[in-house]
Amino acid sequence: MEVAEAVEKYQVFWAMNPCQQRLVTYLPEHAAEIVGHAVKHDVDSLLAQAVRFLGPSPCLDVLKKFPAHLVMAWVEYQKNWRDLVFGPAIQYIESREYVTSYCNNVAKGEDPDICRICRICLLAWLAQLEKIDSMPSFKAALKNPLLDQKHPRGEKEWCKNCPGNYCQNLPALVRIMEAGIEAAPPLSNFL
Repeated sequence: MEVAEAVEKYQVFWAMNPCQQRLVTYLPEHAAEIVGHAVKHDVDSLLAQAVRFLGPSPCLDVLKKFPAHLVMAWVEYQKNWRDLVFGPAIQYIESREYVTSYCNNVAKGEDPDICRICRICLLAWLAQLEKIDSMPSFKAALKNPLLDQKHPRGEKEWCKNCPGNYCQNLPALVRIMEAGIEAAPPLSNFL
């Protein structure tokens, strides 16, 4: 990071691009520091790459590494990110017809609805996702979306149309959240 700062400070133009490429190799571990560098030196491509790793990161941890003029922009960005990722997911769960028995069998072409147990487990899964503090971990949790537990009394109490630790509404929920991540505008929109 120090070399990249020196290259920018002394305007060593031939070294700027190699330094930026080298900084990318430090993502996601040093994403916050790289965002600060990219904003300070107006490197939009580096900024866009680094911010993608910070969406679910704890606000305070990130702000400690940012220059003061980025504080409000980051708070607005993160609120927008959470609204785009979690808002539609919660809305999807709440918009499913609520039934007390079992979820409809979507594989047989029935309209998707949601049973009480699946609804509770999906909302609990979203709450677990909200606690994840890094984008790689967040995306890994979306790629392997198994619910920790189905029902406190055992697997036999689980919805008969949702096999294993898995609700048939989960793939649609994951697609909605991935679309929210992709739809998040760049941090530069909030500067």
